[in-house]
Amino acid sequence: MELVSRRVNPRDRRVRIVAITPKGDAARAAVAAGAEAREADAVRPTPAAEVAQLRRALYLIIGSAEDPGSCI
Repeated sequence: MELVSRRVNPRDRRVRIVAITPKGDAARAAVAAGAEAREADAVRPTPAAEVAQLRRALYLIIGSAEDPGSCI
C-alpha cells in the first residue's frame, strides 16, 4: 500500500530508515479522525470537567503531559 518508505542510512548501509509517506500520513490522519469521533461519542454524556479530570489522570498514568495518541 506504500504507507511507509525505507531507505538506506548513508552512514551505515546495514540500517534502513523508515518514514511515513504522504499516503501513509493520509491513512494515519483518517484513523486519528475516526478515533477522535468515537472518543467524542463515548464521553458525550460525561460533563466536560470530569472528562478533563479523567484525561489528566490518564496522562499521569502514561507518563506524559503531551498527547502521544488517544487517551480518552
